[in-house]
Amino acid sequence: MGKAENLRIAVLGPLGASEEQIQTMTEEIIGEGVSFDFHLSVAAEPSAMIACAQDADVVIISNLPFPREVVEGCPKLRALFLSFTGTDRIDLVACKEAGITVSYAPDYSTPAVAEFALGLILAFLRKLTEGDTAARGGRTWQGLAGGELAGRTVGFVGTGNIGLRLAGLLKGFGCPLLGFDLKHRDEAIALGLEYTDLDDLLSRSDVVSLHLPLTDQTNCLLDARRLGLMKPSAILVNTARGQLVDNAALAEALREQRLAGACLDTLDVRPPLPPEHPLLDAPNTLLTPHMAFATREAFMRRSRIVLENVAAWRQGAPENVVSVP
Repeated sequence: MGKAENLRIAVLGPLGASEEQIQTMTEEIIGEGVSFDFHLSVAAEPSAMIACAQDADVVIISNLPFPREVVEGCPKLRALFLSFTGTDRIDLVACKEAGITVSYAPDYSTPAVAEFALGLILAFLRKLTEGDTAARGGRTWQGLAGGELAGRTVGFVGTGNIGLRLAGLLKGFGCPLLGFDLKHRDEAIALGLEYTDLDDLLSRSDVVSLHLPLTDQTNCLLDARRLGLMKPSAILVNTARGQLVDNAALAEALREQRLAGACLDTLDVRPPLPPEHPLLDAPNTLLTPHMAFATREAFMRRSRIVLENVAAWRQGAPENVVSVP
């Protein structure tokens, strides 16, 4: 594509950076010949998305799916840029059939998610939310004695960049580290992490932290049988994808005290959660509304990465391209 050609970009959903910041970064990274149509509160309905994007050459999306219906409703679309890392809600086959390049934003939230997972673990073990309630209610610490993280074995189901970052943080707490992944990373081994199989990891860990993408192979990876392998004193932490876990089986394990607790930023449905969701009234749970990625720094990183992806594609050398499985 020639750089002189005007490029019409539809932005669907907020990137976190302001329109002014995006325009400034665009001038720095891409240059001239770019026009934006910002649709920051578009509904995740195909008809609404098509109405916003059907005349665009390029779409940038945030926190939205991109099904076949939207692909087919945007005949001018040549490239789709994701401001996130997961691709499970993108119809990659439809994009390939339509000749649409898809690029994602790797590692923009790695520090944010790793730090958040650590925060969940500490908040749960030290009963921070209960302590806040007690202080505001005129109570003392009595009944709020928690547990220390130091010395607890932490198992990482997935040792990608986020898992590796969290492992580095936990090494400072003196935690023995276990890992399960198809790829054994030298950096993880250098931290003292021991790779093992999944069942062994679950049976030995005091804390199990999930860091896998959602695929056909990982959907409901932690089913009732595997949850049953965990220690009754263990806690489960999920800042990855909610569908990695059988949420109904997890709720049952918590109610029957076969598991000490769960810290969950992602569930099998996106927030707001329906009132009948089984984990809403399950005991010993710490729930957050899919916010681990949400820091000001991460928002600026992902905006820059997305615009760098646009610039590379425009110059005929696309980067961070998602391949069709």
